[in-house]
Amino acid sequence: TGLHLASGIYVIPVDSDDYVLPKLTDFLEKAVIDHDFPDVVSYWVEHQDPNGKLTMWSKPDTGEISCGDALCKVLRMEFLWNMWGKIFKTSTYRKAIDRFGISGIQSNVGEDILQCLAILLQGSRFVSCRYVGYRYVHNEKSVTNDLQSRERFASHIADIGNAVFCCDRMLSGISEEYGNLFQGVRRRIVRWNIETFGKVDVQEWGSRINLMCGAFKDSEMV
Repeated sequence: TGLHLASGIYVIPVDSDDYVLPKLTDFLEKAVIDHDFPDVVSYWVEHQDPNGKLTMWSKPDTGEISCGDALCKVLRMEFLWNMWGKIFKTSTYRKAIDRFGISGIQSNVGEDILQCLAILLQGSRFVSCRYVGYRYVHNEKSVTNDLQSRERFASHIADIGNAVFCCDRMLSGISEEYGNLFQGVRRRIVRWNIETFGKVDVQEWGSRINLMCGAFKDSEMV
């Protein structure tokens, strides 16, 4: 709804518990004009841990490349697929979610990768800039971190499984290369979610493995 009501030339996604750093919009305005209004502009992100310590987290440094090349870099996990740390041309963003039916998908988790990949498939030009403009704040109670209860984990993994299934279908329908590259992403997402098991009692492992097998529709990969 917000995207279709947006009146600006670009959309700047921001998570509710993070920060946009000073003068970001001034810098981005200059960047989009200098590069003649590309579809995506990426900038650097710093990470704030629970103790307040800051480290650099995402530093894409590609200059101007095609969105196809950027997509391959994301699928090789050379930089992040998160929506934050990037701005998107509003018209390209709308076309992407309409083209791939994303506007009808209801999900609380995993929507970043689905939207980001769809936009890169739709767009033509991608620019990354050496500018630290975003602070990602690690929040233990966030929707992706607070997975202690089985109910929360079940909802979380169902949403991620749905997003992964949609990404796989979308990419494989465009290119066999993209589909093959995405299998590495799927494996990494599986590993990330298994790593959350360290926060729960060992008796929960079997139940959560079963939930993951159902969500990813691939027990062998899990």
